[in-house]
Amino acid sequence: MKDCPKHDSSSKVHGHQAPKRQKSNSTGEYTGSTNTPEFGISLDDDDDDIQAEQEPPSRQMGRDKAKSMGRDKAKAKGKAMSSYDYEAKKLSLVEELAETNRVKKQAIEQFDQKIDKFYDLEYRKIMLNFIFKNIINK
Repeated sequence: MKDCPKHDSSSKVHGHQAPKRQKSNSTGEYTGSTNTPEFGISLDDDDDDIQAEQEPPSRQMGRDKAKSMGRDKAKAKGKAMSSYDYEAKKLSLVEELAETNRVKKQAIEQFDQKIDKFYDLEYRKIMLNFIFKNIINK
């Protein structure tokens, strides 16, 4: 394969391939894609003040990490409640149901009272009509 023209290094563009990284200085060190922060500690100062370190710029969160964090939040919401939380919620629902039933019972009782009054008034009307008819006929 080494003699095959496809893999021969001399078959690159005009027989030369540019290096992927460039050397930064004569010592042969390669440059990185990001700049390294410089730390400012001055040895010449008499009061031994240390200059603040420069932090490298923070990177944005990647797509995969953001998705996994979103999934983790959804899982945390959907997790089962502790037994104490479950019992507390159950108790509050029972109390709400009892209050609703009490309100319904009061409404039914008021309705029954109104119906009783209505029937009583209707009975009185009928009796008065009967009495007046009897008086007029006599």
